[in-house]
Amino acid sequence: MKQIYRNFLKWFADRMKEPTTWHGLNILTTAVGVTIRPEIMNAILTLGSAFSGLILILTKEETR
Repeated sequence: MKQIYRNFLKWFADRMKEPTTWHGLNILTTAVGVTIRPEIMNAILTLGSAFSGLILILTKEETR
């Protein structure tokens, strides 16, 4: 069981390093946010965009 947990944590950590994961999370939270009040949705979108931008700034791109 510990090995499964460690494998999951490694997989999760690897995904968190990828910019596409953060883009996907931003899109997912935006889609979920459609059902809430407009003023809260605007705050979520603003924070999500700021957080996504920060992650993109701090993430090193891989050269091929």
